[in-house]
Amino acid sequence: MNAAHFREMTDTQKHEYCMACAMRDNHAAMSEFYAYEKYLDKSIVIVKGRKIPIGTKGVCFYVGAVNYSKLKNWWDWTIRIGFKTENGETFFTSERNIELV
Repeated sequence: MNAAHFREMTDTQKHEYCMACAMRDNHAAMSEFYAYEKYLDKSIVIVKGRKIPIGTKGVCFYVGAVNYSKLKNWWDWTIRIGFKTENGETFFTSERNIELV
């Protein structure tokens, strides 16, 4: 799924998508879906991290589930957020580093 596809989905389609993910035990897709609902097209602010200045604000345009691994072994799914500031800068960060405004 991508942001454009999520924006076009009706409430019924969203519900059916969630049910299909649950039936297949696809936890990564469900986490990504809930992150889309929570953050997409909403204002966010950086509250922690080391690469993006704390307090940086923007609007979320990207949500993605990323599988990071250690030593080529599956480790865990993480939600990544992409956002754009008022002056046009684009940043990508972990969901753990942001809050809704």
